[in-house]
Amino acid sequence: MGPGRSYALAPVYDLGSSLFGKRSPSLAESRLEGAAEVEQGAFGTNVSCYRLPTEDGRGSAIHPFEYMASTSNPDLDAAVIRFVEAVDMEAVCALVDGVPAEAYGIPLMSDAVRASHKKLLCRRLEEGFLPLYRRLAG
Repeated sequence: MGPGRSYALAPVYDLGSSLFGKRSPSLAESRLEGAAEVEQGAFGTNVSCYRLPTEDGRGSAIHPFEYMASTSNPDLDAAVIRFVEAVDMEAVCALVDGVPAEAYGIPLMSDAVRASHKKLLCRRLEEGFLPLYRRLAG
């Protein structure tokens, strides 16, 4: 980091569940059918395992895109810009497509889950990161 940059602890997002690894292929397929379901999957249920402190001590869930849009943090802003300028969604989708349907007789990724992953990731880029990027990069 260069001079003039600030350093502060920032939330780390546990995205281990952001692609719903425990979701059945049939549920993944049904969640692709409606715009509201895709929106909910991309943004509504995607929360960090960490919580923001509250006065009552219980904490509140961190919704990553809401947090990024409402937080003033130059390091976070710089990270969003770096990410958007570097991400290659064709390569990401190719990576998802490269996961075999099964290995050693164990199912890994159904076509419905594959489609769900790509749709959610593209939606998060297009409607989550890109609006932030446009605002930050001017």
